[in-house]
Amino acid sequence: MRSIRKFYKRLFKILTITRIDPRSLRLISSKLMLNLTRLIVALILLAIITSSYIYFYQPQYIGKIKYRSLLLLSKYTNVNFNKFRIVINGAVKSDKRIISDIIDNKYKTQNISDSLIGLNELIKEIKSKQKWIDSIHIFRSLPNLINVNIVEYVPFAIWRDHGNHYVVDSNGQIIAIDSDTDYDHLIVLSGNNAYSQVKSLFNIMAINPEISSRIYSATWVGNRRWDLRFDNSLLIKMPSSQITNSWKKLVKLYNTNGSFYNLKTIDLRIKDKIYLEYNNIKS
Repeated sequence: MRSIRKFYKRLFKILTITRIDPRSLRLISSKLMLNLTRLIVALILLAIITSSYIYFYQPQYIGKIKYRSLLLLSKYTNVNFNKFRIVINGAVKSDKRIISDIIDNKYKTQNISDSLIGLNELIKEIKSKQKWIDSIHIFRSLPNLINVNIVEYVPFAIWRDHGNHYVVDSNGQIIAIDSDTDYDHLIVLSGNNAYSQVKSLFNIMAINPEISSRIYSATWVGNRRWDLRFDNSLLIKMPSSQITNSWKKLVKLYNTNGSFYNLKTIDLRIKDKIYLEYNNIKS
């Protein structure tokens, strides 16, 4: 408190000697603060506008700005930003070592530094060498961490075509495999280009997982409809259109006690009708 009082006494003496009115000084100070505030606000707005323009219209410069910033920071800190650690998440069937080597080589030789073009090329190279990767997100965390988040294809079915074996995901993406012994729990697809129509099959199976779990195989017939075979050899003949409504009718029938007993075929191809064929009996 004493130091503050001394400061004001000295200030008052200066104002008395220089004959400056304290009220005028306060007015000048308030104007300076107002102008300074306006300048700061203007600079902030300019920074926001410039950043938005670069982000939306000149994204190729983002990587360069980050890289230059890292170089500048490395000059004034003890952190070497060119040395980094790679953390890969979500890779189950993909080879982490190969992915890490590709990223390590790219960053060391090309300094892509998160540029949009560089990252897209890097992602394409990784996906070309790792067939199980559906999507990949690469980003850098300061000071020296490169994060790689991977989403892999989820096997839904097996497609056998002319002696070749493929894993198929719910969107129809196929992945060639040497043997399907590790996937014998999946539905077996057959028929010309059956994999390309698997989305419709996945959609109806999601309605009732209990009955869907009993499907052993699915055959794409005449390039227009599905024949489904259950684990007890029951054959379901699906229509070429409105398969969701037909499947719901099948689920309703399935939930009726004893309705599937001794059944050989359920024919849903004709609208608003269900034809049942029993073993050794037709009705």
